Amino acid sequence: MLKTSKLMRILTFTVLIGLLISCNESTQKNNSDSLAQTQIDSISKEKPKLIEQKQVLDYLKIIGDSVEIPSFDIELKLSQKAEKKLKNDNESVIVMAYFSGDPIENIPNKYVDNVEMGELFLLSYPIELTDKRLAKFENIKFSLELYNLLANKDIRLLINVYSGRKSTNINLLDCGILQDSMSKIKGKRFTIKGKLIYND
Repeated sequence: MLKTSKLMRILTFTVLIGLLISCNESTQKNNSDSLAQTQIDSISKEKPKLIEQKQVLDYLKIIGDSVEIPSFDIELKLSQKAEKKLKNDNESVIVMAYFSGDPIENIPNKYVDNVEMGELFLLSYPIELTDKRLAKFENIKFSLELYNLLANKDIRLLINVYSGRKSTNINLLDCGILQDSMSKIKGKRFTIKGKLIYND
C-alpha cells in the first residue's frame, strides 16, 4: 500500500510537470504568433505607402544633375470678345506654370529665399501664344539639388493665364487657374476658360 501511494504521488507530479511544460510552450507559441501577426500587419500598412511613393517617383526622370518634369498640355477657350480684342491689339497670351513643393527642415542658406509661405519654389516656365491656343509643356527641368530639398517628391503645379502686355501694361484677361499635384497632371490635357476683364 505504501509503495502504491508513493507511486501515485510520483505519477501525479510527473503529470503536473508535463502540463506546466505544455502550457509554457503554448504561451510561447501564442506570443510568437502574435508577434508575427503584428509584423505582418505593420508590413501590410507600410506596403501601400511604399507603392504610392514609388508611383510618385516614377513620373520624374533624373538626368545628370537635373530632374525632368513630365509633359502636359493646357488648352485655352477664350470668349469671342477676348479673341477679337487680342487680335485687334496684336496682343499675345502668356500661360505661366509655377512648380513648387514641400521643403525639408533646415533648408541651406543659399535656398532660403526659395521658400515662401511654407513652399519651396522650384521654377516658373512661361509659354507665349499668339494665334494658337494650345500650350505644350515639354522637356522642363529643374536642379537635382532642389529636388533633394523636397520633403514630398510629388511636386505641385499652378497655372496662371494673362495677356502678354504688348499693347498695354494692364492685363486684359480674366482666366481660370489650374492647381494640382504633378502625379495627377502628368501626360494629360486640361482646358482653361477665359474672357476680358472688362466689358465681357
